[in-house]
Amino acid sequence: TATDRVISSLHVGVKHSVKLDQLAESSKTRGSGANKLRSDKPSSASASHLIGEHSSHVRLVEQAQGDSKGSGSQSIWRPSWCQEGVKPTFFVVNGNGFPSIVDTFTKHGYERLSFNAKNDDSYAIRWVQQTWEVNFDTFRPGEQLVNVLPGVEVLSNKSRLLRCLEDYARTSGCQLDFLPLSKIASNPRGLLQGAGELLGKSWEAMSEDERVWIIKPSSNNQGTGIVVCRTCEMASVSQEIWMDGMQVADVQRAAEEGKRSNVKKERTKKTAAGEKRLLRPGDEVVLQEYIMSPLLIARRKFDIRAFCLVASVRPQLFLRYDDFYLRRACDAFDMKDLGRRASHL
Repeated sequence: TATDRVISSLHVGVKHSVKLDQLAESSKTRGSGANKLRSDKPSSASASHLIGEHSSHVRLVEQAQGDSKGSGSQSIWRPSWCQEGVKPTFFVVNGNGFPSIVDTFTKHGYERLSFNAKNDDSYAIRWVQQTWEVNFDTFRPGEQLVNVLPGVEVLSNKSRLLRCLEDYARTSGCQLDFLPLSKIASNPRGLLQGAGELLGKSWEAMSEDERVWIIKPSSNNQGTGIVVCRTCEMASVSQEIWMDGMQVADVQRAAEEGKRSNVKKERTKKTAAGEKRLLRPGDEVVLQEYIMSPLLIARRKFDIRAFCLVASVRPQLFLRYDDFYLRRACDAFDMKDLGRRASHL
């Protein structure tokens, strides 16, 4: 299918001759504990491709192997402004897994800057959690390394990603036939209008429509705020996604008065469906037709978590990590219960 072709084209350690349905079928025989699938390649990062304009791919494996020969284990990258005999410095924010990151850089010969040096721009390497933690106005390309990319929101934000795909399709002439029907909305009325436009139906006809949709807040993660519902339920569901004007005013008033407990209580207020209402008017969601017959592993939905390192953007150098893993839903897929989040996320 088109989806198979798109996913199988990703370099996630799967042989091109192995189809996704074969991968799913083979995993069933490995037992319930087989949550991680590996390729038959070595478990290491490799310089796989130099990604140029469109389909221009240049193999860099030989170059990477050649560069590694003759360089001692203590050889490290240093910017030109770092004097010989002086250890290049690195800064790591107090975030996820930072002790392991500090340990790795230190073992390779880098000197750590303290947490108090968060505004010090004299680093060689900077490891952060959020893009805004890097000052790109003072960043020196080619002389400093950071682990984030400016403008990555066009990929990490769901509505911006959809707009990016639509713009690309419009300018390149390609078809997004692998993408389910999708629409962006920022309020209840826009959500209903979007569904009507995708279906080509009036609201009267939509009130009897049984098509299933998934509604995903653009900026949330870990499944927060996601709703699965039928067209005929969308009117009532849409009222529970966004806070109304009165609630927003209450939150702002409590914040101004310094009543943090009230702010927390209001922001975690639950709807009748049990879902936290986190969005304010204007916050965007992506309305998308739900895939009714997804590929399953052990009767569960899954996604693919793969890794690559953007080592350079000029020229564009992407390093692929050959191992990947699948994240499976906790519960078996069941279209009879759309409210069971562990089955659909």
